[in-house]
Amino acid sequence: MSAVLLFISAFLVSWMFWLSSGRNKIVLYVLLFWVGLQSVLAVSGFYFDTTSLPPKQALMIAPSVALLIGLLIAPKGRVFLKGLDLKLLTQLHIVRVPVEIMLWMLFMDHLLSVDLTFEGTNFDIIMGITAPLVSYSYFVKKIMSPKLLMLWNLASLILLLNVVVRAVLSVESPFQAFGFDQPNVAMLHFPFNLLPALIVPIVLYSNVAALLQLSTNSVRNTSH
Repeated sequence: MSAVLLFISAFLVSWMFWLSSGRNKIVLYVLLFWVGLQSVLAVSGFYFDTTSLPPKQALMIAPSVALLIGLLIAPKGRVFLKGLDLKLLTQLHIVRVPVEIMLWMLFMDHLLSVDLTFEGTNFDIIMGITAPLVSYSYFVKKIMSPKLLMLWNLASLILLLNVVVRAVLSVESPFQAFGFDQPNVAMLHFPFNLLPALIVPIVLYSNVAALLQLSTNSVRNTSH
């Protein structure tokens, strides 16, 4: 069941991000290539080695972070981020609900630490639950201010970084700092590696793009 939730979450977040880009073919091709590459690496057992330096697991998310930095630096990259549909970027955070349920199920199966669930220090589910309400308040009823939406995205970003850092430091490695009773082993296996490799980066891009748009008054098709 946890794998089913992962596939549903991965498809939903990818589909909504692609739609927010105006069905950009390059975005689609990059997503398909990245999912294919990460799937092959995980199935081959590439990520099972947790003692290598630099850590092989960094390949799950480091390229996406590097790409995001490049987009923020390059003028055309900023244009791309500002062109994403803010309404869809807000709504896609609902994916955090099934993701949190999946993480709890993996904890129950002794595949990751309780710290990475809503029973521990992961409060990501709050953003998933509030996403529909925030979208309705801002885009439909228009009773939510841009500053409040910025604060919501900032809180969302902080909660995301909290669980990402804890997940990385919960993997059994020379850098492990959390989850000694139950290391994070789920993310080393397919399809759960797609959480840090695909879902997390898309949520990260959504938060950063939203903050960029709202801070520069360049919201696409969703003028408040």
